[in-house]
Amino acid sequence: MSIGRSTRDTETDPFYEEFGLPGQKINAIKYALGRVFAWTSTTLSYWVGSSQFDGTISDVTTTIGTTQPGSILYDNSIVYWQGNDKHFYSHDGNSIEKISAPISGSVSGFV
Repeated sequence: MSIGRSTRDTETDPFYEEFGLPGQKINAIKYALGRVFAWTSTTLSYWVGSSQFDGTISDVTTTIGTTQPGSILYDNSIVYWQGNDKHFYSHDGNSIEKISAPISGSVSGFV
């Protein structure tokens, strides 16, 4: 994500931050848990700070991103999304949990 930085260095100046690898597309942005989360197809990171000058970016995961920005939901202090592997995940600010699993068996085995 790139938002241009001004040369005046005041609290109201615009700024930019880089999420993911250089040139990597940001697929979704969501404010939740007091942080700005950003998803690429393979990562989830967040920005937190009190101003544009003291913010830091931290990775939540470097293996689970999303290509489905419409799947992101924030409810009851938990962020939910569909990962790039088509499974659904949740993040409570501390850890990620996979909340879906493949359906075992198939209809081909039914008589």
